[in-house]
Amino acid sequence: MPEQLWPLLLVGLLVGLVAGGAFLWANLDPFRPEAKLIRLLSELTGLRDLETTVVFKGSAHEQWVEANFQWLRTEGAFRLEITAPEPLRGQVFTYQGGQLNHFLPPAEGREAGVVIVRVAEATDEEGAGRSLAGDFGRAAAYLAELRAGPGKLLAALRSGALRVRESRGETIKLDIWGEFPEAVVGLERVVLELAPVQGEGPDFLLETLLTVTFYLAGGEEVEVRLSGTKINQGLTLREVRRFGAGEEESSYEWVLP
Repeated sequence: MPEQLWPLLLVGLLVGLVAGGAFLWANLDPFRPEAKLIRLLSELTGLRDLETTVVFKGSAHEQWVEANFQWLRTEGAFRLEITAPEPLRGQVFTYQGGQLNHFLPPAEGREAGVVIVRVAEATDEEGAGRSLAGDFGRAAAYLAELRAGPGKLLAALRSGALRVRESRGETIKLDIWGEFPEAVVGLERVVLELAPVQGEGPDFLLETLLTVTFYLAGGEEVEVRLSGTKINQGLTLREVRRFGAGEEESSYEWVLP
């Protein structure tokens, strides 16, 4: 699996960061900096599915990667199709139930094929931390921990172990730092950037999310840009698990865990 694609794990991490929205934090002051973060999380209480375009790059990598991302929260499944740069175009990642599928489209001298990775196994392999599979496994573990016990994040905010600072300019920035849940290895800080809401605004604050920047131990920085976010559009599991583009049928559809 190409090492330059390792930042895809951060899409999973992004999902994990907001997946704890099943709880209500009404007892927190709505005028505190935590208010927007709380709203972003709580919106996910009724979220069924999400589609967005993501563009991301790590500070250790020169190349930006653009992809279409679909997340079916109710099934714990997502699909990420790379659209740029050209050498990676058409590659598709799907995930559900601990299984990551990596679809490689046909190319000169190569037929189409799928690489299947059991994430739980990949995280136990020696040296897994240097691979996409190993890093993705840790992101999946974080997602599972937040779903199982989102109260840890709430407790961290209440105790002051996790803090939020809001700043305003042309955009609104939420700077989150402190002690993140134990399942997150090496995450030191996260900055969310949102478009200011004017007039009636969108139904979901999530639709105004522009950028998420992850600051990792060792000085690594990964920026994820989002655009065209759509929520609750009626995605189906078949759409999320497919490898073909558009209405194209693929012989590799429904590679299930």
